[in-house]
Amino acid sequence: MQTCKLFIFLLLLFTLACKNQSAEQQAATPLRFEERTFTKQSSTCGGADSTRCATIKVTYPMATQGTPEVIKAINDSILHYVTLTLASGDGESPPPTTVEEGANGFIEMYEEYIKGDSVYITPWELQTNGKVLYQSPQHITVEIGSYSYLGGAHPSSYVNLYTFDANTGKRLTLTDMVSDTAKLRQLAEVKFRQTRELKADENLNQAGYFWDGPFALPANLAMTQQGLYLVYNPYEAAAYALGPTEFVLTNEELKGILK
Repeated sequence: MQTCKLFIFLLLLFTLACKNQSAEQQAATPLRFEERTFTKQSSTCGGADSTRCATIKVTYPMATQGTPEVIKAINDSILHYVTLTLASGDGESPPPTTVEEGANGFIEMYEEYIKGDSVYITPWELQTNGKVLYQSPQHITVEIGSYSYLGGAHPSSYVNLYTFDANTGKRLTLTDMVSDTAKLRQLAEVKFRQTRELKADENLNQAGYFWDGPFALPANLAMTQQGLYLVYNPYEAAAYALGPTEFVLTNEELKGILK
């Protein structure tokens, strides 16, 4: 009887040890990503009139190896942000829930547009390009860029940046990355002026930046190997003609406030 109890006890210990080892191996498995691509064009492409064509191409990364919970959290977030770039932008329609739904909506919107007799019909194009910009054992930064032309005066393009905790899949906020946002703003203004070749005492508003408001941090900033990467999209800090403004605040420059 004692031998039987000892055998059961040892069996339980062995089972628990295997589970713990499996969990440790899974936790130690680094995240790996694969690129996914989706393309679509309107039925009017390829005809005699090349102006009546809409094309869409979406590329984005998906985590395929790592802890299941982390994979799901990051992939769900990436898909959400990618589908937002495919939204109609009319302010009324809900955002699509899948890439295919967003692409179909874009094509349908174009095909409705060309039903008119306007002499200004032009081809439409939508490109979304997502990629892993930075990866470490602690952080994953994903960049999702979008370019679209819907027949206006000029195309539209912007970049969104997202940094995730590699161990939980949670998206990090600014205060998760730095401890002093006021100091960060000061450092960013200095680097912004250097990037735009503005004098330290030059009035930003008169130079064509931030309109009538004060200097502000951009909506998009993320962790990279060098430090914090900041991107001001067109219209965020200046008119479209001036283009985006982007720069890196290095780890050395952020010393003392970078978490």
